[in-house]
Amino acid sequence: LQASILFAWNHRPNNKLTFSELKLATNIPEMELKRTLWSLIAVAKLKQQLIFYEPHVESHQNLSESTLFWINYDFSLVRGGKVQT
Repeated sequence: LQASILFAWNHRPNNKLTFSELKLATNIPEMELKRTLWSLIAVAKLKQQLIFYEPHVESHQNLSESTLFWINYDFSLVRGGKVQT
């Protein structure tokens, strides 16, 4: 499911997409889409998130149809203080 969400940006890599646009592009049921998006935007162990969003919410349940999402092209994994390739 995460991959299908990321594929939504294949033909529009620099765009910000709303929740409703992602729902239409992925055809994932709303609650499952919210949970899967949350796994990409709110990973506490990561210093950087793969996807950014606005406005900030405290839970996946608070994501709305107009919430904006975009890819963090500066994303990298950092382990032991070093960027992983």
